[in-house]
Amino acid sequence: RLFPPVWATNRQAYGDDVVGGQRVRKDDTVTVSPWVTHRDPALWERPDVFDPDRFTPEHSATLQVMRASLRDRLRLATTFGYGPRFLHSTGQLHKGGPNSALVLQIVDQPADSLAVPETNYTFDALIRAQAVGDFTALKQRRRRVLRVNLGSDSENGLRQLANVLKQ
Repeated sequence: RLFPPVWATNRQAYGDDVVGGQRVRKDDTVTVSPWVTHRDPALWERPDVFDPDRFTPEHSATLQVMRASLRDRLRLATTFGYGPRFLHSTGQLHKGGPNSALVLQIVDQPADSLAVPETNYTFDALIRAQAVGDFTALKQRRRRVLRVNLGSDSENGLRQLANVLKQ
């Protein structure tokens, strides 16, 4: 959120509207800056702090416990992060360097299927494609990677995965 892949992006208005007190006409070009928006104190409680736990604190806590458990059991350094990463993705990060990474990619099946505006695909299809791309990039470099799909009930899937990893 704090370091978006682009500082601004343009969109074409579908119809007349008022945005932020400004009149926008159909077909106007509207420039949106994620960099500015993501630092707006009117939108974020602590706009200058990277805190992925603000969205899913329960999931983050479960995943951190799993990460620490794997670190202690395997005696390996571990990292943890949310995706998808559309520019510098996990697959891109770990596909270079020595072949020493053990990667556990955890995915789920979103319940909603929201269309990406001005395309013929959905956000869940885009996210799945990114996850597959990361997995493929790692496998092509002969990295050791395991993909676990939590299904459509990610809370229950995480609980089951945590139980398996305790064994």
